[in-house]
Amino acid sequence: MTRCALIMAGGSGERFWPLSRRLRPKQFLPFGTEGRSMLGEAVDRVAPLLGVENVLVATIPPLAESVRELLPELAPGQVFAEPHKRNTAGALVWAAANLEAQHGSRSEISMAVLTSDHHIGPPEAFRLAVAAALDLCESEKAITIIGVQPDRPDTGFGYVEAKQGEVYEYRDQRVRKVAGFREKPSVELAEDYIARGNFFWNSGMFFWTLETFAEELRGASPMHLMVWERLVPLLRAGDHEAAARVFAELPDISIDYALMEHTTHVLMVESAFEWDDLGTWDSLRRHLPQDARSNAVHGKATLVNASDCVVYNESGSRVCVSSVSNLVIVATDSAILVCDRRDPQSVRALVATLGKQGIQELL
Repeated sequence: MTRCALIMAGGSGERFWPLSRRLRPKQFLPFGTEGRSMLGEAVDRVAPLLGVENVLVATIPPLAESVRELLPELAPGQVFAEPHKRNTAGALVWAAANLEAQHGSRSEISMAVLTSDHHIGPPEAFRLAVAAALDLCESEKAITIIGVQPDRPDTGFGYVEAKQGEVYEYRDQRVRKVAGFREKPSVELAEDYIARGNFFWNSGMFFWTLETFAEELRGASPMHLMVWERLVPLLRAGDHEAAARVFAELPDISIDYALMEHTTHVLMVESAFEWDDLGTWDSLRRHLPQDARSNAVHGKATLVNASDCVVYNESGSRVCVSSVSNLVIVATDSAILVCDRRDPQSVRALVATLGKQGIQELL
């Protein structure tokens, strides 16, 4: 069995604006250990388990060359750039078709679909969970996921409902059968999930053999499988223009909507490692050093009578903050962001407004 890891690395650069931009999405940012990019750290986590030659990156064409420059340890062919933006379902079908075209047999390839923008640690515990998930997807012919035990009623994450009472040990990992997936809940519903004890955060990581992936798509989204099967001979023949035209027929939908909400044979490995989705400036605050007033500060800054703020300074100037609370303040040489820390979606709305105003140089 050939095992590979596919690290998802698309993105539009909105959530961590102005530090992130269209050509510098959040996984390119130096939020990893000792200033390593999150994408680079994602490669570092899994390469000791599968070998760097079996680590692949799925991205979009405008980012492909930057990914290759950021990850010189990967050969150019290890970066898959889908020709059109068709969300995560399309990206995974494009990667699967390329793998089948290269290796020839769905039954002999298993894939770990991993993220590039999450805080994960320690890496040894992560690799043990990945190894167990790959073993399970191969031996049980099931889609396998990793679930995270929630420690707060977070409304920004999707949840996994595990079947009550069905827990067993596998390679020193706790495994559960999945009853269903739940979208981002209200605070009240998230609190109920935690109280019930069988709900977990969905880590966004999936494990399957290509054969299982294809069969699940056959029942849940036949169009994705049909496009996959049309792509393989075109990719083998090197006809990338025809492959791009076929791929363009796919709808722009997520793998959760196309497949995971419909499949019934899913196993979940409970994570025994730290996990957090770094999706907002406030989430980054949880992983930066904080002062006595719960301010997280990076770069040159002076704070007086400020509390619960995130101050991230990448400019050549000093940021000075006085008598405020619950703010995000981000300074770069070209733009400054000030927003309410408790309203993370406002950053995306601001970026959308810049686009409507035609200020393309800041996007």
